[in-house]
Amino acid sequence: MTPENSEESHPLLRPPGGSSPCGRRVFLAAFAAALGPLSFGFALGYSSPAIPSLRRAAPPAPRLDDSTASWFGAIVTLGAAAGGVLGGWLVDCAGRKLSLLLCTVPFVAGFAVITAAQDVWMLLGGRLLTGLACGVASLVAPVSVSLDGVPKPRCLRALSPQPSSRPGKEPVLKR
Repeated sequence: MTPENSEESHPLLRPPGGSSPCGRRVFLAAFAAALGPLSFGFALGYSSPAIPSLRRAAPPAPRLDDSTASWFGAIVTLGAAAGGVLGGWLVDCAGRKLSLLLCTVPFVAGFAVITAAQDVWMLLGGRLLTGLACGVASLVAPVSVSLDGVPKPRCLRALSPQPSSRPGKEPVLKR
């Protein structure tokens, strides 16, 4: 099957001279896109070691009871659901590369809020922000990796976001 439009058969990362893209640049772009799911893994895996330490926190630090501990672990998925919708709109309006760059803002802001939290609501707000970034990254990274570059190794690069989320959870899983 040949595409009707000849532009559909050309790679997106073609240098201005018209030659084919450099292999290292394509795989570097795929690696950079796979860092989004790596952060996704860190955000998901964070609650497992954090909840026990936040349950026995000293009085100046926020302390979690059973109800807030379950919200702390689960609210990231609510943010991810909203982030998936936001990610689709963001890719459509801003493009894949800018969307990947913009999803770092809620990741950094969310972990900064969690780090500086004075009460439980700040912890939950930080988790919600990291969940929002997880939703955007889980939508944008596979789209970006699979559409950039030359067609032949595209199927292998498209698989990279899922395994790259695993190392973010690895320190938690080895306990």
